[in-house]
Amino acid sequence: MLNRQHALSRERLAAAMARQGVTQQVLGEHIGYSLDSAQPTISKILSGRAQPSLEKLIQIAMYLNTSLDYLLELTDTPRRPQGADPGEASDVACVQAHTEPPPAGLTEFSTVLPAEGSQPFRCREFLKTYGIDLKRARVFHVVGDSMMPTLPHGSTILVDCTRAVPLENRLYVFKNDGDILVKRARQFPVGTWWWCSDHPLGGRMEQTDEDDVWGEVRWVGHAIIDGLGYGPSSAERND
Repeated sequence: MLNRQHALSRERLAAAMARQGVTQQVLGEHIGYSLDSAQPTISKILSGRAQPSLEKLIQIAMYLNTSLDYLLELTDTPRRPQGADPGEASDVACVQAHTEPPPAGLTEFSTVLPAEGSQPFRCREFLKTYGIDLKRARVFHVVGDSMMPTLPHGSTILVDCTRAVPLENRLYVFKNDGDILVKRARQFPVGTWWWCSDHPLGGRMEQTDEDDVWGEVRWVGHAIIDGLGYGPSSAERND
C-alpha cells in the first residue's frame, strides 16, 4: 500500500488522446471544465504545470477508453477490460484529505496537518479488509517528533472517523484548544484516561470533555532512512 500521490504520465495521456482522436478542448469540456478553460487546463496538464485530481483522472480514463492504472504507470496495459469501470478496476482508492486549515502557532510536538486534496491509496482491498469507509476516512500529515518512533515527523496517517471512542493503547486524532493532535489513548489509573506521546520526552495530557476526537489512526506511511524504520526528525528536516 503506497502513501505517495501517484503522478499522471503525460506521455501516456497524450498517446491515449491521439488513439481516440480527442482534442484538448473536447477532453477538457467532457471532464467538466468550462468552454474557456477546457483547452488551457488540459494543456497545463500535458505540460506538467497542473495535476488533475483523482476524480478527474477517472473521468479522463473512462472517456479515453483506457485504465487509470495505465495513466498512472501502474500497468503497461493501455486498455481496460470490456465493461470495466476505470475507477473500480484500479487498485487505487481515493481518500478525502481533511480540509480544515491548520491552527496558528503549530507546536513541534504532536501536531497533524491536513493533507491537500484527495489522496490515492493502494489498495482498495486493504480498505475493504479492515472495514474502512472511504467517505468516513481522512488523511493527515504528522508534524513533530512526540510520537516517534511510531509516527515519525512527516508521516502520512489514515484516520477512520467511524472510530471516535478511545480504546486502550490505540492512536487517535483529536482537537484540543484549537490544535489538531495525534496521541495514544491510555488508561491509568483505572477510570482516568490520558493522551500520551510515544516519545519518552513527549509527555502526556489528561483527556477532558472538551476534546473533540475525530477518529482512530488505522494506517501510517513514512520514509525509511538509512535502513531504519523511521524518517528524519523535524530538526533534521529543517537543517
